[in-house]
Amino acid sequence: MYEHLNVHVCSFIVIRQVSHYLQINEKALIMDINNFIEFANYFLNQLTRERGPVSCMSDFKFSALKHDSDIPLYKQLTDQIRNAIKMNLFESDEPLPKEMDISKSLNISRSVVRQAILQLVNEGILYRVPGKGTFISNPSFEYDLLGFYNFRDEINRQGLELSIRFESFAKIPIDIFNASMFRVREDDHLLEIYRTLLVNESPVILEKTTIPDSFVPNLQENDVKEGPFMKVFQRHNLALHKAKKYIEPQVADPFISEKLGINLGMPVLEIDRYTYGPENNLIARCEWTVRGDQCRHFINLDTFNI
Repeated sequence: MYEHLNVHVCSFIVIRQVSHYLQINEKALIMDINNFIEFANYFLNQLTRERGPVSCMSDFKFSALKHDSDIPLYKQLTDQIRNAIKMNLFESDEPLPKEMDISKSLNISRSVVRQAILQLVNEGILYRVPGKGTFISNPSFEYDLLGFYNFRDEINRQGLELSIRFESFAKIPIDIFNASMFRVREDDHLLEIYRTLLVNESPVILEKTTIPDSFVPNLQENDVKEGPFMKVFQRHNLALHKAKKYIEPQVADPFISEKLGINLGMPVLEIDRYTYGPENNLIARCEWTVRGDQCRHFINLDTFNI
């Protein structure tokens, strides 16, 4: 439907469409012009299919790969499938076309297709069922790294379901480091609470929350098994003013691997959040260990200086 438009108008439409789907500012797309052009060409190619919109993975028509490119063929195919899935063109648990069918349609060897699929399986975007084939995993949820909101509401807004698996509740003597950080007496105690957050029944975040016992007197295990900690803070009249996050990549140790159901050494993202009161007093520390294959992080920026 775009064949009669000139290239400038087509480019404008693609920018608008892509920015809408990715929910980012249009100028952000143009900042990396090479990546934008490659993705825009792919997106426009999908929009101009004469057969109409893609209804399932088996109907998907792959774009031709560039055999003379410096980018390996498996990488081109991997990016093409990954982009289509991240744009929600397909439903979760849909089967991927057979390796032989993909290789024939793109005129590439099955080993190239197999390498691309293996990469996406390792990323958690695809999963294999022995004897049945390869399928699309559950969609990743999005998380605003600058957000200061109810996490359950954000998950529900994306049409997903959040559940909590309680792990442990411990009351331990506070050490000098935490006593100084929370500005409490050294005879206070520290509450350590572990929970696993599941999105669509898949464990995605291991959560550790620490807070001095004196801040939430008489807090019991049943009070934190479900629901957001915001309600706990409100019940104890703890006013929240600001938060600071530290973010760094890590790899899963045996404990994280067990709780999140991932392979040992798999990449994860550590989000260490400190929540402060109106007098710049630390109220709580929340450490998230996030699966890299189940969460897409973003930052909303309203203005750009190019």
